[in-house]
Amino acid sequence: MSTHPLAAFVLHYVQPSPEGMAAFLQYLQVHQFDKGACMAPLHRPCDRLHFVAQGIARHFFLDHDGNEVTSWFSQPGGLATDYRAFTTGAATVFEIQALTPLTSFSIHRDELDRLYTAFKEWERLGRLVNQDYLIALIERNNGMFVKTARQRYEEFYAEQRHLFNLIPLRYIASYLGITLETLSRLRADQR
Repeated sequence: MSTHPLAAFVLHYVQPSPEGMAAFLQYLQVHQFDKGACMAPLHRPCDRLHFVAQGIARHFFLDHDGNEVTSWFSQPGGLATDYRAFTTGAATVFEIQALTPLTSFSIHRDELDRLYTAFKEWERLGRLVNQDYLIALIERNNGMFVKTARQRYEEFYAEQRHLFNLIPLRYIASYLGITLETLSRLRADQR
């Protein structure tokens, strides 16, 4: 496992038994997505959890005017799914699109449930991952209400500077909840 692309992610949370690791690895499927490809279509069931090995994906939804709003970026070492749809079997409320060529490892919801039932360490991993992502989501949501556009930009730039050279700026502006013009002004002020 130590050489598998998922090793660092898994070992950050748990130390799986050899049997648990073997069971996990047998369920994984490798996926290759071209730039622009849809990983999880809008308003459809979502039964796979993707671990991004290479590439970048964005999660987006349509607002009441039909405009795309970017809500999250999935990068190497992170997960990509509509978690609500994945866990409940409901239709997705946002779409996931590969912004670059992307490689992922995925597991089906039913297989993950089997792992949770059979191996305590996988259930623990699921709980800890859910906890980390929930905290990140709460922090992002709160930041949209209590931070200024400049503060959101500066924080994003400090943590995700590499994305500015990899993906269209309109997606970053949307993620930050600002216009492309405001993003351009903030970038110019920073120089």
